Amino acid sequence: MGHDVGLPARRLVAPGDLVSDQVRPAVLAWLRPLLRTRLGRRGAYLAVRAALRGWFDRMPLDRLLEHLDDRGAAGAPLAPFDEVVEDIARAETMARRLRLRPESCLYRALARFALLRATGHDVRFAIAIGRSAPEVAAHAGVEHEGRPLLEPPPRWAATFRWPRSERD
Repeated sequence: MGHDVGLPARRLVAPGDLVSDQVRPAVLAWLRPLLRTRLGRRGAYLAVRAALRGWFDRMPLDRLLEHLDDRGAAGAPLAPFDEVVEDIARAETMARRLRLRPESCLYRALARFALLRATGHDVRFAIAIGRSAPEVAAHAGVEHEGRPLLEPPPRWAATFRWPRSERD
């Protein structure tokens, strides 16, 4: 059963099935009614985490970030920042208990970014790459006011941020 958001080429058939790449679909439009309550935000986080694997398989990271960067709630945030962060932390605990896979910093960061942006908060997705022992390693996270969110400070400098700023 599809969800039509009313614009040409802007349709989401199911949480993991983006129909068109021509116009940025409102990925979280089907979750927007849930974003005003704490339990709803936790459920929305879990739904996005579950759908990410399908979305990530269909498009490169920069396009996926465009889709997840839903500032439809721009203006006054739907909930206080600290409350949304707490909801995300609790949802991540649920995701671990449910063994929601994949369990990686990339999928956690993408879901955090999507939920925080959809609730009207100014955050950035970031990837840091560095050398550790003989191999190259990477870490994905979300930044708020230039600091990592729900993660220890990275050991390396961020090499990619979304959305980009004039300083990047």
